[in-house]
Amino acid sequence: MSARQKTAASTDAAASGVRAMSHATFQKNQYVFDQGAEGDAFYVITEGVAAVLRTEPDSHEEKELGILGEGAFFGERALIKNQVRYAGVRAESRVLHTVFITRAEFERTIGEPLETILPDQY
Repeated sequence: MSARQKTAASTDAAASGVRAMSHATFQKNQYVFDQGAEGDAFYVITEGVAAVLRTEPDSHEEKELGILGEGAFFGERALIKNQVRYAGVRAESRVLHTVFITRAEFERTIGEPLETILPDQY
């Protein structure tokens, strides 16, 4: 396969992935997902701000791990590793707009399970 063919194939795969994404909107203080929830989707913020929050097992205090804005993505680790969510993500702006893709849709788009294409070191 030539470099031009590889680039075209890569571009086609990326376009398929974008078409497979759905939109989701969250209101201020609404959780996109909770800590400990099943990792079944990957998100990209298209507008707004979200906080990444975690409560340690020996504490009841929720700690802010970070703030995410437009263009930021989250949820990839739990999706790739097929693990529960390490932290929760909550809308901080009046409205948080995202696009997301589920694990099943992502695997259908790329044609194989994530475990077969990604190293176990992620």
